[in-house]
Amino acid sequence: MLSGPTRSSRTRWALSGSADRGGRVVAAIKQQTGGSTAGKGTAPTAKAVTFRRSAFEHAELVGQQSVQLGASAVPFRNVVDIPAYGFLRGLWFVLDFTGGAAGGSNAVETAPDGRFAALSLSVGDVSGNPFVGPFPAGFFLSALQKYGGYRFAFDPRVLSPALTVDGNGEVIYYVPLEVIKRSGLGSITNLNAAASYQIAATLSPAATIFSTSPTTLPAVTLRVYMDCWSQPPAQDVLGNLLTRQPPALGTTQFATLQGYAVAGAAYMPIKLTRVGYYLRNLILIFTDASGVRSDGPTPDVLELWKDNQQVFIQPVSLLRAKMYADQGYGITAANLDTAGYQDTGIYLIPFDNDFGLEPGNELRNGYLPTLQSTKLEVRGAFKAACTLYVVTNDVAPPENMPGSIFFPATL
Repeated sequence: MLSGPTRSSRTRWALSGSADRGGRVVAAIKQQTGGSTAGKGTAPTAKAVTFRRSAFEHAELVGQQSVQLGASAVPFRNVVDIPAYGFLRGLWFVLDFTGGAAGGSNAVETAPDGRFAALSLSVGDVSGNPFVGPFPAGFFLSALQKYGGYRFAFDPRVLSPALTVDGNGEVIYYVPLEVIKRSGLGSITNLNAAASYQIAATLSPAATIFSTSPTTLPAVTLRVYMDCWSQPPAQDVLGNLLTRQPPALGTTQFATLQGYAVAGAAYMPIKLTRVGYYLRNLILIFTDASGVRSDGPTPDVLELWKDNQQVFIQPVSLLRAKMYADQGYGITAANLDTAGYQDTGIYLIPFDNDFGLEPGNELRNGYLPTLQSTKLEVRGAFKAACTLYVVTNDVAPPENMPGSIFFPATL
């Protein structure tokens, strides 16, 4: 059963019992599709070549802007709109720090996140309703990149080595929109230049990035690149019919952040407020009373409950072992927060691990369905006051077609 349109500019419906969480979806759809929603999610003609074989990959620069790093946050106001092209898969955000000079004061990044706290970010639909974010400065977006199951080797600390003593270097962030690279599932229609998707990006103050700033602060240039699929023609040069849109068009992936305050040491349930769609991943990030990521307040044993039924109970040491087994990031405590290793205070609860030997490119058989009425809780014996942040990665199916996102309907 399905009911009611949900939030953002793509056609999709929440699971039964979910309320309308956007209110602007119909107008946004009409902006992107020229006033019609007909044909979305329909299967191609049996003889047509699949979309993945019909389309080609496309990448281009969305925009760029240079600003001066300083004592205050600086918004990138010139990098706002995403240009129209085919079907949008994801965005790369590249920050280049140049022109810094130590001058007797060698730059030292703020532990543990430093350069990864340089950008706060949100990517939204034509009305600004976010698909991804808003993520404040910190390791939140980088945690999604690292543990979300989007690429094989996606450790931010490998892609973005430490900044130099002059404060110079390059930091790369990735914002995923497509769910399945193999088929294009989840890539979103981006064909209307008059209705652009929105970027909101802000450079953090120098004190957020550096515990000791260089004498001369660097300038920072943001370049944004988009990955897309082309929109195929009706047929190829040999006359073969082509599929002109991704499977289950209207499928939309979200990645959002919620924070839950824990008053002190106690066993307690934390009710998660982001429910209503299919859960793909939950990334738990524990920070201490000062706001720094820490395992100090983390329960030794974590539990996940859905509608008062236990989904799992397992020690966090086992969660780390599974993260190593599935994704290869090391677990040696002394090496956490370094390249190739896991991160202090971060634990993954995956529902995308049903195809191959690692999470991602999944068949969606393991997704956890939720309603607006679902009571979803993380429980444990917290050791101290803290904030539990949860990156919720969920997927909304297209209108009237909840089963269209699952295998065998969609590979």
